[in-house]
Amino acid sequence: MRKQPTSLWGLAGRRLLHNRMAWLGLAIVAAMVVCSLFAPWLAPYSPRTQNLDAVERMPSLAHIMGSDSLGRDIFSRMIYGARTSLVVLLVVVVSSVSIGLAAGAAAAYFGGWVDTLVMRTVDVLFAFPGTLFALFVSATIKQGVLEWMKQNGLTDVARSGIADYVVVFGALSLIGWGGLARLVRGQVLSLRERDFVLAAQAIGVPNRLIILRHLLPNALTPVIVAVSLSMGGIILSEATLSFLGLGIQPPNASWGSVIYETYSFWRTKPFLMFGPGLTLAAVVLGFNWLGDAMSDALNPRR
Repeated sequence: MRKQPTSLWGLAGRRLLHNRMAWLGLAIVAAMVVCSLFAPWLAPYSPRTQNLDAVERMPSLAHIMGSDSLGRDIFSRMIYGARTSLVVLLVVVVSSVSIGLAAGAAAAYFGGWVDTLVMRTVDVLFAFPGTLFALFVSATIKQGVLEWMKQNGLTDVARSGIADYVVVFGALSLIGWGGLARLVRGQVLSLRERDFVLAAQAIGVPNRLIILRHLLPNALTPVIVAVSLSMGGIILSEATLSFLGLGIQPPNASWGSVIYETYSFWRTKPFLMFGPGLTLAAVVLGFNWLGDAMSDALNPRR
């Protein structure tokens, strides 16, 4: 008779495999990743090529989602926009998790002024709505980043739109690490008095190794759940910044900027906006469904 898995990860994997919403969310996320990786082969047109003979075309076989005011194919721009969203998602998740883990673990383990400094900084971040604070940071640093690039001979880099990516990375990472730091702090506070930590301290294991090898691995489960639940919000925040002109801007493709380009037609040609809007909504829902399934699967009370 086949032996059933008894570990937390084994049981979580079984619950995840039997969750239909997890499979649906995974399918949507997988489709986004495929579009990102194979965009040059999947997009029927170049996302930057303008065709003034095909301006504001309605959805058809030639243009599945129609064309914008410059004759660019909306479907092609959405495919390349998936690549932008995925890059932003990966960079923001890695940076937020790294800062959150380091700050939260240090605050809980060392306590004292370290804990006070970290937690008061997190309180300041939480005093502002996340999206509003990201807009404030983007509007504040964007011009400074552009000027720094021009002063250091990076004018061509600035014109290519790299500054837009830097601003989005910085703004979303800044608002993303606070919640993770608070979560990790709570987990480490409950772990630092355990016998295995006290034993490591007694034999002289350095604090750095105690945090890296004993505390953080045992605090990762809630972090994984929190990150999986926040991914859809990160994509939506990037689209919001781009829609308001403070994120990734044309000619680079971003879902937020594509929606902004078609927004002016919502009264006369609403079908031009339906495709990009529904795509963004579906991807955010896919990440949320996958995050909810991860939360249920990794819930120790189950």
